[in-house]
Amino acid sequence: MTADTITSVAPTGTTLAPGAATTISWTNNGGFSRNVTIELSTHGGATFPTVIASNVANSGSRAWTVPNTPTTQARVRVREHDFVAPAGVSAANFAIAVNTAPTFTPAAAITRQQGSAGGAAVTVGTVADAQTAASVAASCTATAGSLRFQVSDGSLTGTGNLQVNVTANTAPALTYAAQSGAAGASLTVNPATGPSDNGSVASVALFSQGTYTGGISVNASSGAVSLTNLAPEGTHTIALRATDNCGATIEAAFNMQVSGELLFVDGFEPPVVRRP
Repeated sequence: MTADTITSVAPTGTTLAPGAATTISWTNNGGFSRNVTIELSTHGGATFPTVIASNVANSGSRAWTVPNTPTTQARVRVREHDFVAPAGVSAANFAIAVNTAPTFTPAAAITRQQGSAGGAAVTVGTVADAQTAASVAASCTATAGSLRFQVSDGSLTGTGNLQVNVTANTAPALTYAAQSGAAGASLTVNPATGPSDNGSVASVALFSQGTYTGGISVNASSGAVSLTNLAPEGTHTIALRATDNCGATIEAAFNMQVSGELLFVDGFEPPVVRRP
């Protein structure tokens, strides 16, 4: 009959970093299957004052986050929970390294426009060996300066400054093409370009309808202009105003040429006849 024993306890003979995720493993012999307690020694196994896990299933492995207890004489013991035997201990000391603060190295300066959205994340710096990305936006009153980033490993921190340059906000873009239509007709006029902005367009509204007297309404989001009962005959200048999220505005105008109404005879459309 083989005696109950616990052997091949790991980690052993290696160096682990504080905070690292590792696995404690062991081998059961003799059919031993009762719950175990796992303990840590930081002075070569003279004593095991730190309990890693108590009364846990004897599965042969246990996930472990390495503590911030620097030593060159760490050992792990796995024993039957209710007794000191059977027990297995790391065959050799392993080291837990001294924790050092992470470093943050900022990326090259970036530029943002006042009122612009954050957009896609960009690399803002390097933390130790990995790049760190963030979305950087600029408010309507932002000025150039530096952003301080702080990185932490849970116990120690490091900092770094990223230079951010800021350019002035610009007015939104909006244009319309010239239009024409018969008196009394209806027409929808969509923008030729826009409305668009480096940030966002807050609204599009009627600025001036000049000498135009027909019906008119404006979609505040799309900038589409709905004209009804076109009047009077002649050419009229209709102007719209777009306002962005920072309050910057632009006026966009188009000429609306209204021609005479077409007359119909006996329900048919004859050649163009203008009302006298």
